[in-house]
Amino acid sequence: MKRRIGALLFIAGLMLACGGLVEGTTEQSPLLIEEGPQVSERVASLGAYLSGELSAPCQTVAQGQSFEFDGFTMVTKPTELSTGEDRLPWIKNGDERSKFKRGMKGLVVPMTITNNAPVARKPRYKMKLWTVDGEWTYAAPGNSGLWARDHGGIDSWEMIKVGPGQSIDTALVFPVTDANAEQAAMQLFLQEKQRDANNRPITVTTTLVLVDVGAPTPGPHINPEKRSSNTK
Repeated sequence: MKRRIGALLFIAGLMLACGGLVEGTTEQSPLLIEEGPQVSERVASLGAYLSGELSAPCQTVAQGQSFEFDGFTMVTKPTELSTGEDRLPWIKNGDERSKFKRGMKGLVVPMTITNNAPVARKPRYKMKLWTVDGEWTYAAPGNSGLWARDHGGIDSWEMIKVGPGQSIDTALVFPVTDANAEQAAMQLFLQEKQRDANNRPITVTTTLVLVDVGAPTPGPHINPEKRSSNTK
């Protein structure tokens, strides 16, 4: 009996000591986790929906959080809302010119991509931007290339091989309106051709990430040749 009482008192002493340690040393406690960027409820809900629709796990990440994608580490940077280029010779795609001539703005999503593989590889990804009105759009290739090259980055439509452990900067510019530029989410995904149980060809989503790109700040004209000297 004495041994049992002694053991119980010893355990109680340890519990009190541990409780006092956590309570008295809040800043050093390993139980406290520093909060990082948070994904909005809308983006989290959209990620759950896409996961069900595409039958693929969907990872949701916030702006500034790094994530793994097809053997690369990616991270998005603060976004800008800028006036897009809508004329030749810079923009060869007629649909892209038309959208920006109608007054749409360019939502610029800069990214850094690092190769984790031991061999040189080209990053590969498909992308969409989901806006708060529930619609989606593809990136504008001409404006994306203009912004990336002006900032020392690589055009996503002229992607190069990235060496082992090396990083590149690039950007995607999406046509949006002022009304739907807030609370946007960028979907990055990969798909492959497979066959179903009846041997019919189907397209399957194999990798799916949804990035909460955050609230954009006003940016200068995407074409550096059309900026005044005090707006860059």
